[in-house]
Amino acid sequence: MQQDKKKLNYMYKNILIFSLLTLIAPLTNIRANQKIMIGNTEFNGDVSNLNTFKLDLALNFSCLLTKDSVSLIPSLKRDSLIRYNLSNNIKSNILDIANDLGATYILFTRVNAIKHLVRTDVTLVQTKDTSKIIKSFGYASAKYMNDKNKLIYDPAIMASLQRALAGAFKDSTIFIDSSKGFFNKPAPLLAIGGIYFVDDDKLPDWYIFDKKVVNSFDALETIFESALKDNNYVTMDTETRDTIYSMNNLFIVENYAAPSEYELLALYKLGVEYYISGTLQRNADGAKLELYLYKFDKGVMQTISSAYEIIPEDSILLLRESLKYLTNKILSNNSGG
Repeated sequence: MQQDKKKLNYMYKNILIFSLLTLIAPLTNIRANQKIMIGNTEFNGDVSNLNTFKLDLALNFSCLLTKDSVSLIPSLKRDSLIRYNLSNNIKSNILDIANDLGATYILFTRVNAIKHLVRTDVTLVQTKDTSKIIKSFGYASAKYMNDKNKLIYDPAIMASLQRALAGAFKDSTIFIDSSKGFFNKPAPLLAIGGIYFVDDDKLPDWYIFDKKVVNSFDALETIFESALKDNNYVTMDTETRDTIYSMNNLFIVENYAAPSEYELLALYKLGVEYYISGTLQRNADGAKLELYLYKFDKGVMQTISSAYEIIPEDSILLLRESLKYLTNKILSNNSGG
């Protein structure tokens, strides 16, 4: 009798363990083996002439980085099934095709580029319940040129796609693989504005202020090079920024002046979340350089971080070093938050 009771307890214990495992498994593998089928891809702006198949390649490679968490149903397989259904007079829509191929999500993407800046918008429609729709977007900068001096957009398309998908899946580490050199995670768009040069005619002339047109541009480029190293932001280059200004009929932008409300509005409308600006003001000790990091909060600029240094002498090299130091300081104070 006692032995039967032990066997019964053992059996109940195994049933309990099995039940718990069945309950826990779906929770721990909620994103495991998600299958994506591409529904439609649009390329606009400066990438409008590119073959949309580049998105397939970028997505397929990105899926490989997820270690089987996400996989892509090849578009050739999708198209083959569509052709089969048409030739056999089988009525089917995109959802039918997705379900037949075992897709978890149908992916719709829109890729747009203005000069160096690439933005990818993704919409994921769940096949089991089409009312469940996930939307996200990601930015990246095109940094490389081919031998004809034209931008190569492929790496930026992939990086912006990965940031968009990481946001959609709410997993900032899904495309981070240091062994392969991938560090793409959701990151806000950062732009760099003018540095307001304020001279004092009662003090001896400085080359930095006398040539403020050239030196203010040099200052922006120095800030850009420093900010570019921070993986918590996607930093917009000056050429792209000025292109956006011209698209908004802002043709004369002075980098040595404080930004106008029209400049800020043009950047905000494009999706810029963070903005760097500053002042360089002569004083008895030399010049005070102060940089500010702002955040657009529902269209209103809020100061997030600031820092300053005194430049004791008229030296463009000292100015550059101070710009690098202050840029790193204000960005690290915020850490993309």
